[in-house]
Amino acid sequence: MNKEEIITRVSEPFEFGIGRRHRFIFADGEIVVDESFNPARIKYSGAREIVVGADIEPDFDASLCNDSRKLRAHHRKTAALLALLKKRIVRPSAAEVGALLLLAEGIDQAAFSLGGLIRALRKRRPIVVITCPVEGFDDRIVELLRRGLILPGESLVSVAGDLAQTSELRAGVRRGARRHVTTIPSAMPADDHDRLAMAVEASLPILCLPLSHEGIPASISAATNVRIRCGHLSKETIEETIEIVTGKKPPALDDIDVSSITLDDLELAVGPGNSAREAAKFLKERAHARFKAAQETARERTILKSGSEASRPVPRQKAGPLVIESMSGYPAPLLEWVSSLEQDLRLWQGGKLPWEEVSSALLVSGPPGTGKTIFVKALANTLQLPLIRTSVSSWMNGGHLNSVINRMTDCFAEARALAPAILFIDEIDGIGSRESQGKDYSDYWTTIVNKLLEALNSLPDMQGLVVVGATNRPEAMDPALLRSGRLQPHLEIGLPDTAALAGIFRHHLGHDVRQVVDTAPHAGGF
Repeated sequence: MNKEEIITRVSEPFEFGIGRRHRFIFADGEIVVDESFNPARIKYSGAREIVVGADIEPDFDASLCNDSRKLRAHHRKTAALLALLKKRIVRPSAAEVGALLLLAEGIDQAAFSLGGLIRALRKRRPIVVITCPVEGFDDRIVELLRRGLILPGESLVSVAGDLAQTSELRAGVRRGARRHVTTIPSAMPADDHDRLAMAVEASLPILCLPLSHEGIPASISAATNVRIRCGHLSKETIEETIEIVTGKKPPALDDIDVSSITLDDLELAVGPGNSAREAAKFLKERAHARFKAAQETARERTILKSGSEASRPVPRQKAGPLVIESMSGYPAPLLEWVSSLEQDLRLWQGGKLPWEEVSSALLVSGPPGTGKTIFVKALANTLQLPLIRTSVSSWMNGGHLNSVINRMTDCFAEARALAPAILFIDEIDGIGSRESQGKDYSDYWTTIVNKLLEALNSLPDMQGLVVVGATNRPEAMDPALLRSGRLQPHLEIGLPDTAALAGIFRHHLGHDVRQVVDTAPHAGGF
């Protein structure tokens, strides 16, 4: 599928008029009027209606006319018509052009001939897998397939497992759909066996559109008839897309990393009225901004050897409402603990308080969704300390006992090396209790609990390290973990009351909270 074929597909001429055939073709950035014209209402690929009131004789032949006044009038009306169409007609979608180019590149690189492809597609139930890592590719390909811009004629497309209603099928037939295809989109889990089975039993052509090879269900992969691998958007593909849509060659996209550019970015860049130069400038700025953001994130967040995630605090002037004093719904004892810790840290850093006298450990518990994790993030911003985030499930990724112990030990060593810092252990109830372990695995769990107790016993010697554990089920934890000098105090975060809810809404909605309240349905009605 070369450039000319892409232009033909996205710029297929649409006929209008009464009793005659007339065409307006978008090609090379210009509207070309083909054949004669009658005043009529024009529709182009679902665009808004364009009302043309020009009075041009349908059989007028300028080459045979010797009347200069009539010729000038004809040229004025033709120019006015072209100006109207250029102003009002919808350009081809840059995202769709980009998706088609990616598909064309994938087909060119596939290891099959055109004849082999046609024979495979003519099977009663061909299975086609098209992998592409570009976000939004699957949605665009499905839409192009529906409209008949990939295969000849429109297609009725259903998602695997969603049985189309009879009325929907009939509507597809009335629209002139030539085939019914079922798709397996990238968002559908590969292990959704029920929906996959329904897709296969329907005996319809199957189109699988995963982001990568790993997203292809094993049963589908084994029976695939056509496999096409599409790559990322390259500089050449982006430049060609801009040229196809605008009709002008853009400046070269040199010195930028385009790996972050998406199909949505293309659609925004080559918007109505944007020139090729403006589109290229937009994409360069977008790629540069994302590159800087990625660098900033890489500096602020680091995955450590133990699997923990280390992040820097957000400076107070940029943290906005994500500091303890700006948040609502937390109980007074918890806020008092934060205030006391803040004062103790200041005294310790000034050499006026020994570390062993600092309350440097805490267990927060409460139902899911009460803000335990966001509390710890706000605590790090409030105290301006690095945050090392881990969980018991992260430690358990090691599987074998020695691996689990090593991950736990490495985690505390890494946190100590970054001190002063906060070590946040999420889902700490996963460590279990030595009192409730079954006979078969009691030694395994007892060893793990004992290792965590050993680490917590060393907290007075870990200068500058604050440890916060979070759990939904404090009753499932070993009682020894909750004794003085370990994860104490234990403070609960309950469900918010009305005043706290108001503060939470104000925190998240900001100035929009008044509009939300004013437009809320009245109690007892809708």
